[in-house]
Amino acid sequence: MLDAIEKQDMYNLCEELGDLLLQVIFHTQIASEAGDFVLQDVLQGVIQKLIRRHPHVFGSEKAETADDVVMTWDRIKKEEKANGNEDAAFFNDPLGLPALMGATSTQRRVAKVGFDWSDIDGPWGKVEEELQELKNALADGIGIREELGDLMFAVVNLSRFLKLDAEEVLRDTIHKFQSRFLKMVELCKKDGLDFQKLPLNEMDLFWEKAKFQEKVVN
Repeated sequence: MLDAIEKQDMYNLCEELGDLLLQVIFHTQIASEAGDFVLQDVLQGVIQKLIRRHPHVFGSEKAETADDVVMTWDRIKKEEKANGNEDAAFFNDPLGLPALMGATSTQRRVAKVGFDWSDIDGPWGKVEEELQELKNALADGIGIREELGDLMFAVVNLSRFLKLDAEEVLRDTIHKFQSRFLKMVELCKKDGLDFQKLPLNEMDLFWEKAKFQEKVVN
C-alpha cells in the first residue's frame, strides 16, 4: 500500500484498500459468529477513540501546534492503555511495526520522559562508537549481530535528531539504488554488453556512468 501511495498509483491503491477492507470484514465476521462483536462495534469504537483523543476539536482543550496535537494523543492513549500498569503500557507499539519505525517510536517515547541527548553531538558520537564496536566484534568473531543492531539503532537516533524519518530516508535510498542499477544495465545493453558477464570492476564503471547521468538530469 505504501508503494501505491508513493507512486500515486490510484488503481493499485484501490486494490490494496480492498484487500485491507476484506481483512476487516473477514475478522469481524468470525467475531460476529462467535458472539464477540459486530461491524457496528468496530466503527463505533474508532469513532469514540477519535473523539476522545481530539479534545481540542470535540472538547474544551487547546492545541496551538501539530506537536500539541500529537502530545495530547499520546497522553490520552497512554491513559487508556495503562489500566493500572503504566510500565507495561509504555512501549505499546504493534509487534508488526517495521523495525525502523519501531526504533524511532521507542526513542521518541523515552525522549519525552527526559532520556535523550542534549544535542546532535550525542547521537553522532554514539554512531561512531557503535561502528567501532562492530569493527571489534568482526575482528573477534563474537557479538556481530548485536553490535550491528546497536549501530542501526544509533543511526535511527541520529536521523531523529536531523528531523528525518529513518523509514522514509531508507525507502528513498532503496528507490535511488534501484533506479541507478536499472540505468546501469541499460547503459551496458547500449554498448552491446551482457551485464551479468562483466567483472565487478567494469560493473563499477557503468555504475559511475549511471550516477553521473543521474546528477546531470537532476
